[in-house]
Amino acid sequence: RERKFIKALCLGGLYNKWLKASWWQAKEVLEKTKPL
Repeated sequence: RERKFIKALCLGGLYNKWLKASWWQAKEVLEKTKPL
């Protein structure tokens, strides 16, 4: 039971990192395509 919880935490951390990375990429693309 504890192992599953730890696994879920690790997956959550990876998911958060992926979300942040994809968000930064989207932001960069928007800034490049849309001049301020």
